Amino acid sequence: MRPVGMYNFIGSPEQQQLASFNGGTGLANYYGYAPVFDPEVGYLKIQENDEGRDGAKNPIIAALYLQDKIEFKDFTLNVGVRWDYLDANSWRVRDLSAITSFGNPNVLDDADFTDESEPTSAFSPRIGLSFPVTNNTVFHAQYGKFIQLPSLEFLYNGYQNLSYWVNSAGFSGSFGNPNLSPEKTTSYEIGIKQQVGSSLSLDVTAYYKETEDLIGIKKYPQLPNQIQVFENQDYGTLRGVDLSIDMRRISRLSANIALGIAFASGTGSDPNSASTAAWLGERQPKLTSPLDYDQRWTGVVNLDYRFGKTDVPKGFMGDVLSQFGLNLLYTFNSGRPYSIKSNNLDPFSSTGVGASLLSPINGAYAPWNNRLDLKIDKTFPIWKLDLNAYVYIINLLNSELVNDVWESSGQPGTTGYLNSESGKATIASFNRTGVSPEEYIRRYELRSKAVANYGPPREVRFGLRMNF
Repeated sequence: MRPVGMYNFIGSPEQQQLASFNGGTGLANYYGYAPVFDPEVGYLKIQENDEGRDGAKNPIIAALYLQDKIEFKDFTLNVGVRWDYLDANSWRVRDLSAITSFGNPNVLDDADFTDESEPTSAFSPRIGLSFPVTNNTVFHAQYGKFIQLPSLEFLYNGYQNLSYWVNSAGFSGSFGNPNLSPEKTTSYEIGIKQQVGSSLSLDVTAYYKETEDLIGIKKYPQLPNQIQVFENQDYGTLRGVDLSIDMRRISRLSANIALGIAFASGTGSDPNSASTAAWLGERQPKLTSPLDYDQRWTGVVNLDYRFGKTDVPKGFMGDVLSQFGLNLLYTFNSGRPYSIKSNNLDPFSSTGVGASLLSPINGAYAPWNNRLDLKIDKTFPIWKLDLNAYVYIINLLNSELVNDVWESSGQPGTTGYLNSESGKATIASFNRTGVSPEEYIRRYELRSKAVANYGPPREVRFGLRMNF
């Protein structure tokens, strides 16, 4: 099988189809398969490729976990340890900071690569304990280290693709790194569980988690062309308190209440957080800021009222109410953070990405959400089976639920661009055959109401469930 770089039939069907396969400008980032031109049929065929540096990848992943639970009279101890091993089992660049220093200093060539990646392994100890403080009070605590192996998509590159961008084309997207280490989390947790009477219990738990070696993007501005690579460089912390109240069923009613407050901060919310800064050559953030999933307040109230088989009146109403239940689930949460951007650039255009930042990173928060769900059900005994019929109403009050907002407006349904000076100028100068300025505004506002920015509206579901 000939490598793609050896096809030189300029103007031929083979060359034209290869150019199309590769995106028209460079080589497609592929491995494990390759395009081969079949002259008999006149088009490319995709064939598997298990050989060479663009062959299929075969990572080696292993894990072992040991745990033991030790129970004494007034003390319970859980101890464990986990071992994780990862070997990307792939070629890699010898030195990313001096990418062409081993061969021709002006070209990325074979001397700059090695076919041996560096395996990584880690041990993660964990310990948990609990003991009674009084007859109705239990103290519990946990400590542990946890490992998250990097996704395989962040480990690998196509060999010809990397060589093309470094030697010929300059900047491209972010490249994988076979020597990525696992993300490491250290977790601390303490709490107290209190029994109140025979039917009520309260649990208060405080926790703190810190994660290092989070995957981010690092730029290497060097000759012959700059590149940016996934690296273990970010870190984050999560701290908070959870309160839960559980009430056992009393006079047909049971209740569960959970309330949480948490703070998540770090240098990067996901591996691509700093991609724009790397592309622009700006200094990447080292100070912490709220992470994209920083949600300060969350809460759940679950009320369930249910009749049994015998605690019902006699006669017809007893038959109706037997195994009849009603469940109300109320959830609420504060909004997640976002960075305020200028509305002077259209977010739908290519220039919208470069809109000016008007706040610190994730310096504003989306609105709160409140949602009420209702479920009504009844169980009918049929022979030796139980048939449960139910009506489930999601978002009973049809509240507007916001998943995300436009950074240029802080709202889910409008970008704010049409209200800016640039937007007004666009409307004033709009001239397209068959589309009036009013129609342009209507279409633009319709497009701004992004479906993903909203949670579910009121939804009614009917169902049957059989238990046997």
